[in-house]
Amino acid sequence: MSKGIGRLVQLGLAKETTRGTAISAATYWLPTDEISIDEKFENAVADQAVGVVENSINEYRVKNYADGSFKVPMMDQSTGLLFVSLLGAQAVAAHGAEAAVYDHTFTVGESAQHQSLTMFLHDQLSGVDYSHANGVVHKMDIDAQLKKFVQLSLSARAQKGVSQSSFTPSILSENRFIPQYMTFSSAPNTAGLLPIYSGTGTAASTIHVTALSFNTDVLSVGMTVTGTNVPAGTTIAAIVSATAVDLSQATTGNAGTLYFGSLTATGTASSTIHVTSLSINTNQIKVGMTVNGTNVPAGATVAKIVSSTAFDLSAASTGSIGTLTFGGAVVALKSLKLSIDETVEDQEVLGNVAPADFLNKEFKVEGSLEAIWQNETDFKTAALATPNVGQALLIDLKNTDVTIGTAANPELKITLDQVFFTEFSRPIKIKDLVYSTVKFRATYSLTNSEMIKILLTNTVSGAYA
Repeated sequence: MSKGIGRLVQLGLAKETTRGTAISAATYWLPTDEISIDEKFENAVADQAVGVVENSINEYRVKNYADGSFKVPMMDQSTGLLFVSLLGAQAVAAHGAEAAVYDHTFTVGESAQHQSLTMFLHDQLSGVDYSHANGVVHKMDIDAQLKKFVQLSLSARAQKGVSQSSFTPSILSENRFIPQYMTFSSAPNTAGLLPIYSGTGTAASTIHVTALSFNTDVLSVGMTVTGTNVPAGTTIAAIVSATAVDLSQATTGNAGTLYFGSLTATGTASSTIHVTSLSINTNQIKVGMTVNGTNVPAGATVAKIVSSTAFDLSAASTGSIGTLTFGGAVVALKSLKLSIDETVEDQEVLGNVAPADFLNKEFKVEGSLEAIWQNETDFKTAALATPNVGQALLIDLKNTDVTIGTAANPELKITLDQVFFTEFSRPIKIKDLVYSTVKFRATYSLTNSEMIKILLTNTVSGAYA
């Protein structure tokens, strides 16, 4: 045993193969800002009257478990294991045409037993190391603030620690995320959240688009494709290479400029800002959403909703428009906090002082954000709408300082399918810039059959195991 500072204590995690059966070695040792994994216990007090004034004669142990919290920077690999435990369901697929980059998708598992972990504590101060079986991460706060790493604050529950031979931790070199990598966007529904990509390609009466003018790393199967001689309803059927994709339908002639997104519509406008006869209801778009299409100036956005079939552009079209592609409305944030809580409960049973399990119950997602005040349509309009108007949100953290594979980047995308704003404020101080503060709560989308989806792009091959 020795005196020292908290830097000498380390935390490791591994996914359990059998729930409640400890793994022998950690898969990841985490760089931590704070660790508090404490042994907890409860006693029954023998306080019956025995003819004296003293209040009790004995105590009996009735419960042993471990409870704690820790803070870590968001990393591009180990963070995935935390998402598996918290959300409960995962899937993995190759990232576009990349050979060694993968997309890990985490969604809410509809069960009371999300993935359990073994937690490892390497304690150079006490000279005794411990493993804690059946660990569950039951709450996570994702905090993005200026000039700091994006941080995760986590709460966990596990079985009582078992002393082990001294561990030999090894910290993996991982990529981190800072707030400058973040793009925040919103739309009335998830179809309008995807950013729009445009470029030229070669395709003449074929499904095969080659010589694309930008890397397909930013594209995904299922995205809508529009452009000259591209049939309506065409989507990306396959990512073939870094500069080639296959379409779901053959072009009817030579393709020119192609637009990739998810929300498309036709409309009428010729050298004007006024778009009429829109083929979708304008309740699917909002002010600030990006707009791409033939003769639509680069950087154009939705400036005003005029009617259910008409809106104004921020810049006049340079000729007759065809099919329009819409992308999310981007707002620059000052700070963001997202809280994910699965409301864990100990399954206590007769015949054992240890809980049989730690079971998750209701799954909740809430958050808050701060942004400089610019437009009522950023947040206030939706917050005050009666009846309530849900919004889809996309939080995208892309580490563009690092290239993985051929042309990919470590990336984290959090999609909230349907949120409602629960509080809006705009404090005004005469010597300060005016900011708006918004609180929101996510709800399950019956249309999309989900509340939250997290996509983590990294070089971890296969599912987290």
